[in-house]
Amino acid sequence: MEVVGDPRHLVPVRAHLLLRAGDRLLLTRRAPDLPGGGRWQPPGGHLEPGESVLDCAVREAREEVGVDVAGCDLRFVHARHVLVPGGDSRMVLLFETTRWRGEPANREPLRCDAIGFFRLGALPQPLVGHLAQAIAGYLRGEPFGVSRRVGGG
Repeated sequence: MEVVGDPRHLVPVRAHLLLRAGDRLLLTRRAPDLPGGGRWQPPGGHLEPGESVLDCAVREAREEVGVDVAGCDLRFVHARHVLVPGGDSRMVLLFETTRWRGEPANREPLRCDAIGFFRLGALPQPLVGHLAQAIAGYLRGEPFGVSRRVGGG
């Protein structure tokens, strides 16, 4: 039997950065016209070709909230395998830091309509579903989890 094409399942990767200031976490709210609009999430995004996940987290912090983070100051805290309807999936990696340069600000106003630090015990709602589950896993000290995305980001 001849296999046509690459039989492996390719999985997109996203890196999100948990910027911690004491018991507070920086979150951004997705603009209402985007998928998952009106939902909160930590800064982050898709890995670009040839980019390490640490470089991705550093780049996304700079692009989205205007802070400079050193890769050596990032600590991996949680991986979430997100199963998407239709058979696709993605990996979400969370990295934590308490060190950065600059004052966080909204650098992508077309993609984000609010930004703020929130107490870990009182995060704003709604959060992007699988990221809410990833943050909950992180807070429980779990290094890995699986989510089934059913819609709403």
